[in-house]
Amino acid sequence: MSLLILPRLGTGNPVPFNNNYAVAKDGNPWSDGGSDTFDGTTGAQITTSTGWARIGGNTYTTADGSIDISKSLGADGVDVGVYSGWAVAGIWACEIELGSEPRVPLHLRFWCNTGYDNGSPTGIVTKVYTLAGNSYELTTVWTSYGQQDSWTSTNETQLTVTVVPYLASQNLAGANPFTWSGSGDDRDYRLNGVTRGATLYIQWGKVNVDEVQNWIIGDLAESEEFTSVPHVRTLLLNTAPGARLNDLNRFMSPNSELWSRAGGLHLQYRAVPRNWRDIHFGGNGVIAGTVKEKATPSKPLNQALVRRVQLISAQTNLLVAETWSSPDGSYRFERIDTRQRYAVVSFDHERRYRAVIADDLSPAVMP
Repeated sequence: MSLLILPRLGTGNPVPFNNNYAVAKDGNPWSDGGSDTFDGTTGAQITTSTGWARIGGNTYTTADGSIDISKSLGADGVDVGVYSGWAVAGIWACEIELGSEPRVPLHLRFWCNTGYDNGSPTGIVTKVYTLAGNSYELTTVWTSYGQQDSWTSTNETQLTVTVVPYLASQNLAGANPFTWSGSGDDRDYRLNGVTRGATLYIQWGKVNVDEVQNWIIGDLAESEEFTSVPHVRTLLLNTAPGARLNDLNRFMSPNSELWSRAGGLHLQYRAVPRNWRDIHFGGNGVIAGTVKEKATPSKPLNQALVRRVQLISAQTNLLVAETWSSPDGSYRFERIDTRQRYAVVSFDHERRYRAVIADDLSPAVMP
């Protein structure tokens, strides 16, 4: 179980905030932002198997105080819960929750080209704060026409970007991996290797960095996993380990006593060729089947369907694997433990039919 720092996303934040500026919500994502703050932005992005993908949908232009819940597919096919919107007038927030830990690191970023046209002075401000008696450090990157908080003399907006990782350990003094890079007026704000999740706060207006940080600190809550969540959460297909799930029956793996014995593993083992071995559910079994539309008077034969199919562990209710059925309707889950029982669930993404389940399944031995 991990100690997490989760956002309220404006709900119940006791700290008042006055941006002293009405931002221009001029696009999804923003193109100018008002007063030529930007000459273009990417919005919030995460890495996927094909590169960077924008998240947040149309929440860049929604009303203040509204948070939208959506999903995305990140690096290594991990499900990502996305909560985004204008948490308060002047501060756009985007929280991402990873459904599982991807083997390929997932990154979070916000890129923009500022409209300051003077090299865009940029700096980092850290602020110590306390949650539930524990001391943490908030990291904010500011970018402005002049120096920090010079808006009073320049009358230009000041941009701040803050990232709060989920893990409390990454919010200790000097531990936050959030950073920035840039050239000219280009700015790339980034959190590489996201673990469990993170919250991105983007603000621009005529207010000092300290006031922005005070509001963000008021927006944060400490939680042992998700036992006390500050806002409504979506249900992910692959929930992060230890979060809202039953524990495994054995210390390390439900499929082998070898993983739980003291003194390490036995010297003799049988390698599984060509594939990664799942220590919890791996074996030499296979479950195969088909997904078809039942015959009707107008269609006398069962029709093969391409649908999402999930394999669920009957002992732990954990998602073991996921695939899509082939054009002939067939699906196949290989190299699974033959001593466990499973359920197979098929979902209709076209929403014409309800999900279909086949439970109490035992794998056949692979040839």
